Amino acid sequence: VEDLLHGGRLPSRRVVVQCGFRIATVETLGARVSVPLSPKAAGRTLRPKAGPLERVGPCSEFIEENKDRPFFLYLPHTMPHKPHSVEEQYAGTSGAGIFGDIVQQIDWSVGEVVKAIEAQGLEEDTLVFFCSDNGPIPEGSAGPMRGNKFSTFEGGMRTPAIFWAPGTVPAGEVSDEILSTMDLFPTFAHYAGAKVPGDRTYDGFNISELLEGKNPKSPRNEIFYYGANTELINGIRVGDWKYQLWGVHPRQRKENESPKLYNVVEDIGEENNLIDQHPEIAERLRKRMEEFDASVKQW
Repeated sequence: VEDLLHGGRLPSRRVVVQCGFRIATVETLGARVSVPLSPKAAGRTLRPKAGPLERVGPCSEFIEENKDRPFFLYLPHTMPHKPHSVEEQYAGTSGAGIFGDIVQQIDWSVGEVVKAIEAQGLEEDTLVFFCSDNGPIPEGSAGPMRGNKFSTFEGGMRTPAIFWAPGTVPAGEVSDEILSTMDLFPTFAHYAGAKVPGDRTYDGFNISELLEGKNPKSPRNEIFYYGANTELINGIRVGDWKYQLWGVHPRQRKENESPKLYNVVEDIGEENNLIDQHPEIAERLRKRMEEFDASVKQW
């Protein structure tokens, strides 16, 4: 967004991003507005006027105020990150504990933002994206996938995402293609009609053709994994295959741990190490991983 701002190119469309980060800003090209974050809470603290209920109002106002010009709105929720807390009217309503109550609360907030877009008649000129930033905490579950937050197993890295753009993105479609939040920048630039600056290398791809159903394949065929909060490369996925040095948090890894090779399409739980059966695939992925890591670290 900053690149586009400094380049002075105004987009022709609007973008709304909602996800699970902990910094709250609402931005438009030429203006930036802070959205208040909730104060820290502990345990099951109930705060009638904090959290999503407090933040959705300014977002709705922002959409109305900028309905006649392009805008970028970024709404990151503090929850369900710990420490858990929930608004009083949602406490005990989900039947799934405080975590379930929080999810219901977030679901409501997303709906309110969509309503605000529809109220201004902007739904066919707006792209809404919703995702989580990582897998669940250790007490949570990633379903059939192995691992959790801070790990590079599928349960820590693979999260669902939703794109909504009536008239542009077909409804009800599901894709298992490889995508990354790094792909958002060039994709948003495409829909905004802005040219991405060509004097630097971007790690993202324009995925608009996949979103619109024009091409069932993602332009991204590989992804690289680094240990949490480190510069230590941990693994690589190319197509169906994932080569991994270790999967846990770097502080928990064992010395002299042997690398693994998984087919994460056939084995989403990463239970079957196939490195002995396919050493040539493992070697090809290892070389590509090291090549990429070296290219990054030269900067």
